[in-house]
Amino acid sequence: MRILTKEQRQAERQSWISGQSTEKYLDIEILSKAETVPGHFSLVIWRGNAGKPYLNYYYRSFEQREKTITEEKQSADHRAQYKAEQAKQEKTHTQSATTAALIKKILKKEYPHVKFSVCSDNFANGNSVDVSWTDGIPKSAINGFLRQFEQGTFDGMTDCYNYDNHADHPQAKYVHAQRHISESIRLQAEKDLCELAGVEYTGSNMRLWDEWLSTQVWRRLSKMDLSKGYNKEMLKEHINA
Repeated sequence: MRILTKEQRQAERQSWISGQSTEKYLDIEILSKAETVPGHFSLVIWRGNAGKPYLNYYYRSFEQREKTITEEKQSADHRAQYKAEQAKQEKTHTQSATTAALIKKILKKEYPHVKFSVCSDNFANGNSVDVSWTDGIPKSAINGFLRQFEQGTFDGMTDCYNYDNHADHPQAKYVHAQRHISESIRLQAEKDLCELAGVEYTGSNMRLWDEWLSTQVWRRLSKMDLSKGYNKEMLKEHINA
């Protein structure tokens, strides 16, 4: 029968132990059974929360069994050391992660009403930081701010990346910004723009002023500060944009 829960695994283990004394060492539990048959030194070891033991063996001498126990404890020590090193590495930020953390800290202070998502990535020959948010401030408001965190610029003419940022703070090779407009605001703006134009709204794919309505709306909303919401009066200010 497949053991599915932690409680079931523990019950399985206890059925093996059956009230006998065990030794717990790091991630293993050791059961050294009393010698009931001459020349039979039993050893049972579980790892983690497993119900069934990964070692169940009889040894011809007490010394052989003790040697195995020592070796298993050494293996447990190595696993514990490896886990500790991995945890330490995970806590050590890469350069892109450090840059992302700094960007997020500044944006949170400057724009407390906007919820930014700032993620870092590492890849062959470089790294990047991606900043995204919904509604809030226009992308143009932070493009200049984000530029200071890029190590340089890519030159399409020479197909080369020029490392020209010598500022003394964390940087990434590429820093991208992506602003999203919420569906509710987009739909309302489409209806409002049609009303202001004096035409019937029939959907995002309708044509308005020789252009798709969705394109007309996006171009205007992209310039608006939506940190405190949206209303039709805001759209009026951009009617000729």
